[in-house]
Amino acid sequence: FLGCIYGSVAGVKLEVLPELLRLVHRWDVQGLQATLAEVCSAKMTPELCSALIVGCDVLLVGELGDCVNRYVRKNFAECVKTEGFCSWP
Repeated sequence: FLGCIYGSVAGVKLEVLPELLRLVHRWDVQGLQATLAEVCSAKMTPELCSALIVGCDVLLVGELGDCVNRYVRKNFAECVKTEGFCSWP
């Protein structure tokens, strides 16, 4: 916690990124939203990709949306195996 306050750095687990992204979007925290989108793009996994598609579909525009689309095209077989795949739109 102190590292976040004094060092302006926070550690976030990948599995909470979609929820955090929705929260900062709801509260219109543009800088943090852009940073989280960059982290999602850099750390993409099949599980994260599925979670973004299911829970953040309205946020999948611009670079994040392009990144998710590219990831799905390249890694569809792995994405199909995720728990969230059954809920894809």
